[in-house]
Amino acid sequence: MTTPKISVLLPVFNDERYLEEALLSILKQSFTDFEIIAIDDGSTDSSLAMLNSYAAIDDRIKVETQPNMGIGKTLNRAIQLATANLLARHDSDDRSLPERFDRQVNYLNAHPNIALLGTAVSIIDAEGEIKYSPNIVQGNDQLINLLKTTSPFIHGSVMMRRSVAIKAGCYATIRWYEDLFLWRSLARIAKVENIDEPLYQYRIRPSNLHIPRKIQAAASKIFRDHWPEDKFSEDELEVLENLKTQITPTARKAQFCLNMSKGLMLNNGNTWEARKFLLKGLFAKPNTVELWFHLGLSLLPRKLSAAWRRYRVDTGERRV
Repeated sequence: MTTPKISVLLPVFNDERYLEEALLSILKQSFTDFEIIAIDDGSTDSSLAMLNSYAAIDDRIKVETQPNMGIGKTLNRAIQLATANLLARHDSDDRSLPERFDRQVNYLNAHPNIALLGTAVSIIDAEGEIKYSPNIVQGNDQLINLLKTTSPFIHGSVMMRRSVAIKAGCYATIRWYEDLFLWRSLARIAKVENIDEPLYQYRIRPSNLHIPRKIQAAASKIFRDHWPEDKFSEDELEVLENLKTQITPTARKAQFCLNMSKGLMLNNGNTWEARKFLLKGLFAKPNTVELWFHLGLSLLPRKLSAAWRRYRVDTGERRV
């Protein structure tokens, strides 16, 4: 068998509801020369059975299983199993447009100095309805500036060169921000970019990791203080991991509602639907000042709210 052009890294954990959509969106790509490295990370639902059923009818799908190890270790295993020179990430609850791989391969072929390439995305809800398409940042210098504190890439949308990812040390095994560690390492030895075309549909659900502003600010400071060397001590990594434990289910739900409302208002001016999310967030956590602030913004006359949107876009606001 010939070596495929792309290895798709597909970690799976308890996503039986959406996994078929994700698989079909990969299998229906116009660019067909790929393999799928699907690793079931200790699922307790029917995810593994679904993977095996698809692998039985399409030999491009390679299925592995393991006890739950977390996404960083799972992705590192997938990279070691991959045979292609290009690695495409895909989350098990998201969807790719049919032309995604084609566009990214062509771009990387035309720009050999680019090692990491993301795309713009469309945000979809739990039912798969497109809600909005946020602005993205482009340009190596601008992206590196953001990488000092946060990730300007939607993880599932990226394609990267396997050799450079290995040289950069692959994913961190910390149980969050594993992607940001790798992007920062990649950016130190190669160039990075985003395609301004929504080729990936990113599903946002309350169960996703929605990070409250206070915790995000604390994590951003840690990353800023360690740029560009990223020489973290074990104690510092523990401090970073402990921030995640502070995100309570209530705070996560409130932040999900806040993120959705800001995305709807900022990207398409949908204040009516934004208010519904804001009210749900306030019901979950009524003392959240930001929810009240944005509820007030949602009640402004249309011209004033439009002016606010223009200002936030002009000042570089990127709201996923």
